[in-house]
Amino acid sequence: MLTALLLTAMTALALVVLLWVGTAWAQGYFYETTVEDLYWRAPAAAGSLALLYLVWLGIEARRPNTLDTLFRFSHEHSEEFDRFISVRRNEEGEQEIVFEKRRLGGGRVEFRDERGQPWARSRSGMMVAIIVEEKSDDPSSPPVRRRFNAELSPDGKTFAPRQAGGITQPIRYFEEGGDRFIMEDQLGKIISYRRGRLVANVGFNLFHAVVWFLVLWLLLQFQWPHALLGAAVCWLVMTLGVLPFLLDQVRARVTG
Repeated sequence: MLTALLLTAMTALALVVLLWVGTAWAQGYFYETTVEDLYWRAPAAAGSLALLYLVWLGIEARRPNTLDTLFRFSHEHSEEFDRFISVRRNEEGEQEIVFEKRRLGGGRVEFRDERGQPWARSRSGMMVAIIVEEKSDDPSSPPVRRRFNAELSPDGKTFAPRQAGGITQPIRYFEEGGDRFIMEDQLGKIISYRRGRLVANVGFNLFHAVVWFLVLWLLLQFQWPHALLGAAVCWLVMTLGVLPFLLDQVRARVTG
């Protein structure tokens, strides 16, 4: 949290100077007069923005990768596993085969069965499902089996991969009774999309733009069209250049 405080203080000081000088120059150029009392208006505007950044960095200090800038955040969440049970369907019915993660040379990773054979979607039948055993909320209870079924044709006899831009996409295995899935080319990860994180990130970034508009319009007394344009420019500069640096510094200190 100390890192967040120091970074916010430095940002606030820089904003005081930039808003003071920038307002005096811009209004002197575009308007007949410059707003009075810049000695308190510029610090008040910078303080309003700094308070927002302090909250933002404070959230990241406590829970890294919760909020990010609009062009960097992802609401995709993944949970890793080192072992799974593949369900193979053939003429004899369904057969469960255990696969475990093996680390190969060059940093490569594969899932192999007890005979050392790597997992493949089709081998002596169809791998129609993947079962992952997850820890139960009750430590005394056995692991919970979660079954993920492959994308199959309506008759269940062939795989049914998606098409995107004319390119066949990897098969996905969807969780029964849930909204998570496993990609065949990303074995070892259960992927889900957190809509709450999407809403929070978009909302926070839009609020950031609104704060810029309000401080330029109400505190620094720009005409609203100019305040809107200035807010868009300042928001982009902060979003693309300054905030990514600040957020990365906080995360590095927390995770490092």
